[in-house]
Amino acid sequence: MYIKNIILSLLTILSLPLHAERYNLVWTDARQLLSDSCTAIVYAGISGEENEGDFMHYEGSGNTEYRVGGYGTYATKQSGTLSGHIQYARGKDRGIGWSAMRLPELYLPYISTDSCGGDFTYDRYYAEGAYELPRMGAYTIDVRASFYGEEAWRLHDPRALNNTTWLRFNAGVKAATKVGDVYLNLGYGRNKQHEQLRYWRPGQQDRFFVCYGFGLYDTRQSGVSFGKARMYYINEFNARLAYASPEEKPLHVTASLGYARQHLETEESDIRCLYEATTNVLTPSVEVEYKRKDCPWQLRLSADARLLTRLGYENIIEEYLADVDYNTYDIRIIDSQQNYRRTDNTAAAALEVRRHICGRRAAVALEGGITARGFEEKYSLGGYSIKVNTCMPHVKGSVFIHSSRDEASLSVFYGRQTVGTHKYDVTMQNAKMKYLDFQQAFAPYAYRAADFSRTSVSATYSHRFSRITAGITGTVTFDRGRRADDVAYTGTPGFKSTAPMIQAQPDRHNLDSGSLTLFLMF
Repeated sequence: MYIKNIILSLLTILSLPLHAERYNLVWTDARQLLSDSCTAIVYAGISGEENEGDFMHYEGSGNTEYRVGGYGTYATKQSGTLSGHIQYARGKDRGIGWSAMRLPELYLPYISTDSCGGDFTYDRYYAEGAYELPRMGAYTIDVRASFYGEEAWRLHDPRALNNTTWLRFNAGVKAATKVGDVYLNLGYGRNKQHEQLRYWRPGQQDRFFVCYGFGLYDTRQSGVSFGKARMYYINEFNARLAYASPEEKPLHVTASLGYARQHLETEESDIRCLYEATTNVLTPSVEVEYKRKDCPWQLRLSADARLLTRLGYENIIEEYLADVDYNTYDIRIIDSQQNYRRTDNTAAAALEVRRHICGRRAAVALEGGITARGFEEKYSLGGYSIKVNTCMPHVKGSVFIHSSRDEASLSVFYGRQTVGTHKYDVTMQNAKMKYLDFQQAFAPYAYRAADFSRTSVSATYSHRFSRITAGITGTVTFDRGRRADDVAYTGTPGFKSTAPMIQAQPDRHNLDSGSLTLFLMF
């Protein structure tokens, strides 16, 4: 197996990108990390990124992370295959503004904010265990459980402490047929975030906003206070159906269709389920590969998509006096308004042509493809609407070399994003108090509506000693561009504060990021 396949899977598992992709929190099957002769891997890595100009304010303007981990598998014919994966990471997200949430994309638009901003330091923990039962005729059954936990904190007032956890359980069955393998996987996930804000300075107070999106916020739950605490809960049900044709044939086809449904609820210290949201995600994919042992050429055509729809509900709460003598109140939901809607659809396609040379000890590959994304938010009260469509064609060249003891690869990627249709129709009318549409609506819109080029270089090298294989892999990425010229804020940004803010007028859209990982395989 080429080291490229190992490292691509390695990077998928070991590092989480800073933006929307991180909120899926789905790791690739860790068995792809290992070659046929290895059953365990340990690794240590560092990654980071820095933005110049526009940035996603609730993500922050930069990040640095250090991580260590390991994976192992043990298989017997009589008892099946047992595998496990653990990882610990520590990092810092710099320059977060107008958000006190971790992984805010999971909970938008109903996020808690403060106007102070700052850096969040965090510890992340990940543990996974899987067991595949011995094959029973044409069927194979596997079960998997994983835990993701994060504790994040900010030490300046208002002090922030966030505890976030993901628990996931999955079970799958694979059926081997004459026309290929069919796999069905079902799972359940439980996410919880406890967010706490409070002042340590005597007598100091601030306003903590609870947002509806679009700069709107709940006046009751956004008062001036010494602190605030909230709980977020997400229940997730997911399923995936996959098919793989026989690998021994020249034409190999794999296809899958995944679906996940998430239901979000919130809890205050005195009110249960003030907001709710339902998210449906559909993830189809297909790959067609043509290769023959007697032919040095290899073709691969792939296409995949991620189609997300989210509906947000604001519940109407009644405080019912249950006991006059003891002043006891009961909170009742008497109605619900479905005002918020978000769609975020991404589709990508690519064609790779690979040529084996030097007696199959090396290969060169050229890939061309395109990625299209359509993002839209709407709020029925007020008729607010935000829309951004982008397109990024790309080319990628790769070289792979392997010998009896050494393997190396080098890949260079170049893509150019252009903005198509874009619209910002959010107009706040309030003479007494500035609304937050610049911070909570325009800033993410401006970040998405940018024309930029992306250049990425990835390199790997590994050497096999007598009993172990040692290797190093690294990736650097550079985005260079600028916000579209007609994407400018014509009003006055509300609540200027110490929180990092983007510029109202078009600005740079630059990003430098990198990742380096050392690993040992046994």
